[in-house]
Amino acid sequence: MIKKHFYLILFNCFLQAQESAETAINTDRPDQTETAFLVPKGKFQMENGFSYTKHSSKSYSINFVENLWKYGFSEQIEFRMITQLTKEKDGVQEISGFRPIAFGAKIKLIDENGLFPKISLIAHAHLIKSVSKTFHNEKWAPEFRFTFLHKLANNQTLSYNLGTEWDAKELFPIYIYTVSYGFSITDTLGMYVEIFGDLPKKESAQHLFDSGFTYLISPNFMLDCSVGFGLNSSAPKYYWSTGFSFRL
Repeated sequence: MIKKHFYLILFNCFLQAQESAETAINTDRPDQTETAFLVPKGKFQMENGFSYTKHSSKSYSINFVENLWKYGFSEQIEFRMITQLTKEKDGVQEISGFRPIAFGAKIKLIDENGLFPKISLIAHAHLIKSVSKTFHNEKWAPEFRFTFLHKLANNQTLSYNLGTEWDAKELFPIYIYTVSYGFSITDTLGMYVEIFGDLPKKESAQHLFDSGFTYLISPNFMLDCSVGFGLNSSAPKYYWSTGFSFRL
């Protein structure tokens, strides 16, 4: 009888471990590649970060607060909202305040099937007005991207995004791309390397490399950090970021 109970306890622990592994939080940070996974139905998720970007010897930007608010409306749709408190310095000019809020959704399109990746679509629109007058947009500035994800062997993933954003002043298109390779070092510690960039229609292209770590405190709480640098002269010199995410 004791032996039977012992095996039942082991079996229950195994099931709980499997459930935790399968339902662990998936986030869109710290890399620039958005995940193809959606927040589970009925769940609320918040992803928070701080970042510093050095553009040149005389200019930089700081995002004191980067918030991505997400709610799983259904198995196919996730509602999203983005808020940012920013400070920018360019030479002697310095401005700070909240950027216009972005509203949008992530829509599940296709599940992974063999060599065919998991695919989702993300779309946002940035409001014209903001709490801070210095960051008012002249246009609605829509953006969208397709997210692709392949699960590889030994807890490895290959993810990539393709999309377009529109300039908030003149509405010219900015084509974006990301490619990220992630892998698990342990059950709780993960790492990624990534190449990403944008190709504006009226400006020079920017290409960057970055890498970072994630640490899973629990299935619903994760810490992260990342650092990156520009690969061409028009890209920022470097940036670093840290943050945390939780799910309720």
